[in-house]
Amino acid sequence: MIFDTLHDLLMVVRLQKQVEPLDLKGVLLRPASPLALAMTRRVPSFDTWSGRVLTVTVDHGENAGFVQARWRTGLPVLDLLCIAPALDAQHGAAWIWHDLLTELVRVGGARHVQRLFAHLPEARHAEIEVLRQAGFAIYAQDRLLKADALPRTLQANREWRPRTSRDVWGLTQLYHEITPPAVQQAERLHVSHSGAAAADDSVWTKYAGWLRSNRNAYVLPGETLGQVRGYLRLTEGEHGYWMKLVLAPEQMGRADTLLSQAMSLLPMAMTDPIYADLRSYNDGLLPALREAGFEELTQRILLVRHTTASLRIKAVVVNAAVQSVGETVPTTFCLDDVTAGRSLAKEDCFDQTTRRNHRRYRPVARHHATPCAGSVE
Repeated sequence: MIFDTLHDLLMVVRLQKQVEPLDLKGVLLRPASPLALAMTRRVPSFDTWSGRVLTVTVDHGENAGFVQARWRTGLPVLDLLCIAPALDAQHGAAWIWHDLLTELVRVGGARHVQRLFAHLPEARHAEIEVLRQAGFAIYAQDRLLKADALPRTLQANREWRPRTSRDVWGLTQLYHEITPPAVQQAERLHVSHSGAAAADDSVWTKYAGWLRSNRNAYVLPGETLGQVRGYLRLTEGEHGYWMKLVLAPEQMGRADTLLSQAMSLLPMAMTDPIYADLRSYNDGLLPALREAGFEELTQRILLVRHTTASLRIKAVVVNAAVQSVGETVPTTFCLDDVTAGRSLAKEDCFDQTTRRNHRRYRPVARHHATPCAGSVE
C-alpha cells in the first residue's frame, strides 16, 4: 500500500468527505478524490497526477488529518491541493491544520522546496487566518472568471504566435514591467542545474509565475526584435479550458481584439466552459473579458509560505587580522556579594522554568511522497 500502515489508508477514506480544497483550478479542470491522489504513486497509469502528489498525515488519536500538495513541474515549489478535516467539520481542526502545515514545511524543506502556495476564495476568512498563523503570507489577489461558451463571432488569429525559447528575455522583461515587487519576491526562486535549492555560482533565477511554461503558450511580439508585449496560455482539462492572458499596459486599448484572436485558438466545437484568472494589477483586461461573455465566480486570496530549504554556501575565509583579538578591558561595574548571589539564584530558577515550559507533546507525523523534486507535467 502507498501508506506506511493500513490505519493511514483508512484515515484518508474516512476524512476525504470532510476535505477543504485549496486548489480551485484542479477542482474545476481535473477533479480527483484525495484517495486517488494518494495512490498515484502506485498507479503509473494515472498519468495526470502520477508521482506529483505529496501526502502528509498527523495522528492525535481521535483527532487526525492529512494534507496533500502537488509538485510544480521543474520547480522547487509545492501547490497545496487540499487539507482535512475542514474547519467546520470538527472541533479543534485549526490545531490539526497547524501541525499538518508545520510538518509539510519540514518535509518539503528536506526535499529542497522553497515555496508553498495556496489559493483560497476571499470569503473563506477563517481558513485564510489559520494559514496566516501557520506562516503563510498574502502576496496577491485575483479574480476567477467563467464563460460557458465561445462568442459567436471571433477574429482570426494574426498576432499571437507559439512561444519559443528565444522569447525568455522578452517575457522576463514583461514580467518585471507589470508585476509588483512583492509578487516578484514571492515567486522568485534560486535553483541549480539539478533543480534543487543552491547558493553557489551555478545558480540562476526562475519564477513560479505565468512566464515559466512553454506548453500551449503564445506570445505577442513587440516592435523590436526579442520584445514581447503579451502572453497567452491555454490549458485543457477534463471539464474545461483555463486561459491565462497577460498584456502590456500600452496594449490594453486593443484588449478586445487580442482577446478575440486568443479565443479563436480554442476548438470551435468545444462545449466545455472556459475559465480565466486575472490578477488585481492586470484588471485592465476585465472589461474585455466581460464583453466576451465571462462572468466573475469569485475573488481569490493568494498565499505563500517560505521554507527553510538547505543551501550549499561557500565557506567564508576569515581574515587573519580579524581573527586576532586583543585583551579585553575589564569593566568598572561590579556587584556586591549579596546582589550577585540573588542574581545567580534567579538565573538558575529561570533556567529550570524555561526547560519545563519548552516541553510539549508532538504528534507522530508521517509523509508519503516520491523521492524526486518534480516531474513532467
